[in-house]
Amino acid sequence: MDVENRDHIDQLMRAFYAKVIPDAVIGHYFTQVIQMDLEKHLPMIVDFWETVLFGVAKYKSNAVAIHQHLHEKSAFEDKHFTQWVKLFQLTVDEL
Repeated sequence: MDVENRDHIDQLMRAFYAKVIPDAVIGHYFTQVIQMDLEKHLPMIVDFWETVLFGVAKYKSNAVAIHQHLHEKSAFEDKHFTQWVKLFQLTVDEL
C-alpha cells in the first residue's frame, strides 16, 4: 500500500502502535511514562503525519516540545530512536 490519504495514515499508525506499545525497548514511554490513550491521541498523530506528508495544515501543536517533555520524564537514548525507526520501517514494509 502506498500512503495516499488520511485513511492510509490512520491504518499505518494503528499498525505501528500495535507494535510500539508492547515493545520491550520503547513501549514503557506509552504505558508508564504517559499512559497514552491511543484512541484519544491517534487523531493528533494522524494530523501530524498528514501535515508532514501532504502539507495539509491540520497539526497545530509543537511535536518537539511534547517530546522534550517526555525526554525530561524518561530520557531518550539512541537505542530508543533506533527501535522506533526499526518498528516504523517494519510497519511501512508490511503494509
